[in-house]
Amino acid sequence: MRILIVLSVFLFSCATFAFPSNPANNANPKYQQAEDHINKKEYDQAIPLLTEVVAADSKNADAYNYLGYSYRQIGKLDDALNFYQLALKIDPDHKGANEYLGELYLMKGELGKAEERLEQIKKVCPSGCIEYKTLQDNIETFKKNGNKPNAGGY
Repeated sequence: MRILIVLSVFLFSCATFAFPSNPANNANPKYQQAEDHINKKEYDQAIPLLTEVVAADSKNADAYNYLGYSYRQIGKLDDALNFYQLALKIDPDHKGANEYLGELYLMKGELGKAEERLEQIKKVCPSGCIEYKTLQDNIETFKKNGNKPNAGGY
């Protein structure tokens, strides 16, 4: 019983942010500092740090994903789209980038594209994963709202 409670708390605490696709990519202290800023919703402080990370490691899909996330959170959707696409070019199966890109598409009212991202996540984790569940829930909310973006964002 205790294990189930601990696991539930852990999964709930991780629900906001996708797990990195390659934790070894993120040993860079600047990445860790940026992640701390993201957890505090200090996106404008995370962006320059993540920019340094990708300048040093242009194959870091996790850093590109977080750049996309940070730009999306400050309302710069075109920049966010660019960074999600860079992350997916490096790692097409990146669960976090696929989830977040799906959420961006919902923000833009593009349900079909969001559903494509959901299908991609399903291929990566056919037994289910938190990224799949989160995007699926957001798509359901989008549909319940008459195919309009959630006023509070995603």
